[in-house]
Amino acid sequence: MLFNQAGIVGVVVLRAAGAKKEVSYSPAYWSAPYYGSFWGGGYYGYGWNSVYDPGYLRTDTIVRVETLVYDLKADKLLWAGMSESTNPSAVQPL
Repeated sequence: MLFNQAGIVGVVVLRAAGAKKEVSYSPAYWSAPYYGSFWGGGYYGYGWNSVYDPGYLRTDTIVRVETLVYDLKADKLLWAGMSESTNPSAVQPL
C-alpha cells in the first residue's frame, strides 16, 4: 500500500457529518422604576430610567464533524469522536 511505502503509521480522518439550523428566541425586557416616593426616583422620574430591549430571533448553523484516528500497521481504528461547531465561517477552516 502507498501509505506503508511512505512510512506513514497513522491517519486522522475528518468528515463533515451534517449541518442543521437552530432558531432561538430572546424575549423582550421591560423595567419600570420603583414607586417608593413621588420625587427623586419615584413616580416623578417614571420613564426616564426605564429599560426596554425588544425581543429578537436568532438562527444558528450547527455543523457536526466526525474525527477518526487509525493505526495503519495494526489496521485498527484507535479513536472516533463527533464534535459540533456553531456558525463556522467555512468548512475548510473548521
